[in-house]
Amino acid sequence: MQAEAKRIEAAIPAQAMRIALDERGKDLTTVKLAQELERWRSSGQDIAILVGGPDGLDAALKQSCHGMLRLSSLTLPHPLVTYLSGRATVSRLPIYLASASPRRHDLLNSIQITHEVLHVPSPPGEDEPRLEQEAVLDYVRRTARDKLLRALEWRAQDSSLDQERAI
Repeated sequence: MQAEAKRIEAAIPAQAMRIALDERGKDLTTVKLAQELERWRSSGQDIAILVGGPDGLDAALKQSCHGMLRLSSLTLPHPLVTYLSGRATVSRLPIYLASASPRRHDLLNSIQITHEVLHVPSPPGEDEPRLEQEAVLDYVRRTARDKLLRALEWRAQDSSLDQERAI
């Protein structure tokens, strides 16, 4: 972890406000996080949100931070934490919402995360019914997977239509 700490130290501006992601950090709602991000931005200081490896951050590096946040009470896999922490946005990976929920759209806008809402048509018939004898967790997994697959298929068809119109 010390070698990783040195790489992190070298990558961030010396005067940056350092915020560590840690399981013992402050637990914020999405709205509160948006308010904190806005407060940090308005300070004019660079902000560095530090994400450690699968074993966390070096203790000395955490001590040097101005604050600690936690993303969830859940133990999340490291790649998901990396994605949620904004590295995906920094590396310009697209974020697509397969839901037209205005609340999700507004929350992402409030923390200035670029995203695209895909207006994916619902399946014919009843919208995502729970199957007989289906456990709740299995239902959530199945419907999330189905929605993702519909969104990917729809997006591929929509992109090919745009390309055809451009020709």
